[in-house]
Amino acid sequence: MAKKFVFWNRLEPRPQMKSLERPLRAEVRDALWMLSRQWQMGEFIGEDGGTPAFASLAFHSTPLGRISLNRNKARPVQSGRPLQAEVEQEFIPLSLQQRLEMGRHWLRMLKK
Repeated sequence: MAKKFVFWNRLEPRPQMKSLERPLRAEVRDALWMLSRQWQMGEFIGEDGGTPAFASLAFHSTPLGRISLNRNKARPVQSGRPLQAEVEQEFIPLSLQQRLEMGRHWLRMLKK
């Protein structure tokens, strides 16, 4: 007979403020996102009156010109490169030995 595997996971919230008044208000930060998710999930297709009566959008955008990461000096954002790649890049210092090892590994892969 197979053994039964039981697993528990406990989620414990950690409020960043002493007062829970604001978090419990459940404010809507992006109403357009909520409407678009409802549309994507097909919530407006139902026969129960799930159609929005009116929705309007007004926005102003400004292109991001400079970025400052890890308290470094602000520098221009590279155009044509995704912002996620710009923000999440990490510099990994490699020794000469590690670089040679990687080069040999690539050569072995190319020969296969």
